[in-house]
Amino acid sequence: MKKILIYFELLKLRILINALITFTIGFILASNNSFSFNQLIILLLAMFLVFGGSASLNHVTDRKVDKIMDRTKNRPIPSGAISVKAATILSGLLLLAGFMILFFVVNTLTLILAILLVFMYNIVYGYLKHVSWLNTFVGAIPGALPPLCGWTVITGNINLHAICLFLIFYFWQLPHFFSIDWIYRDSYQSAGIRMLSGIDKAGVKTANLTFITSIILAIATIFPYIIGQLGLIYMILAVFLNIYFISQCWFFLKGVTNNNAKKVMYASIIYQLILVLGMYLDILV
Repeated sequence: MKKILIYFELLKLRILINALITFTIGFILASNNSFSFNQLIILLLAMFLVFGGSASLNHVTDRKVDKIMDRTKNRPIPSGAISVKAATILSGLLLLAGFMILFFVVNTLTLILAILLVFMYNIVYGYLKHVSWLNTFVGAIPGALPPLCGWTVITGNINLHAICLFLIFYFWQLPHFFSIDWIYRDSYQSAGIRMLSGIDKAGVKTANLTFITSIILAIATIFPYIIGQLGLIYMILAVFLNIYFISQCWFFLKGVTNNNAKKVMYASIIYQLILVLGMYLDILV
C-alpha cells in the first residue's frame, strides 16, 4: 500500500487534478455541454495518463534540483523511496498509453498538443529554469495547454474561442507563479534555478509584474463575453473576481512581504476555481 502511494506521489496529484479540471472546461465549452459521460470518461483517462506521465517524467528530470530544495527534498526520488529507473518506466508506460488513446480514439491535433505539453514542460522549461528567469513565461505554455486539448478533442481545430481560453489560463499562471517565486526565493536560489527574485532582491520587479499580469489576465477574461462564447453570468462573476484578485496583487505591490505574496497565491487558486465554475454555470443557464 505504501509503495502504491509513492507511485501516486509521482503523479503530482494537485497539478494533475488542476490540469484535468481545466481540460474538462475546455471540453464542455467546445461541446456546448452536449456530450456523453462515457466519452468524457475515456478522454479524462487519456489525459490522466498523459498528465501523470509528464509529471512522473518531471520527477526524473528534476531529481538533482529536488534533492537540494527544502520543499522538494522529500519527494520519492531524492528521498530514496523510489528509483530513477522505476519512475522512468512508469512515466514511459503512462505516456505511451495516453498517446495511443489520443491517436486511435481522438485526433492527431490533440495528440500533437499533448506531446508538445510534455516536451515544453520537461525539456524546454526544464532547461530554461537554469538559464533565465524568463522561464516563467515559457513554463506557463504547457500549463495552459490542457483546456486547449479539451477544446480540440471535440472540434479537431483551434479557433478564436480556443485561443481566448488558452490566454486566460496562460495569464492566470503568471501572477500565481511570481508570488510563489517570491515566497520560495531562497530555495530557488540555493538550487541554482534562475528566477526573477534572484535578481530582484527588493521584490519591486516581482511585485510589479505580478500586478501587471493580473491586469492582463482581467482583460483576457473579457474576450469570451465579447465574442459570444460565454454570457452575462460569467462576465459578472469575472468582474468581481478580477477586482478581488487585482486588489490582492496591489497589496503585494505596496508591501512586498511573504505574507502578501501568499495572499496572492491563495487568491489565484480561489480565482481559478470560481472562474471555471462560472464558465460551467453560464453554459448550464
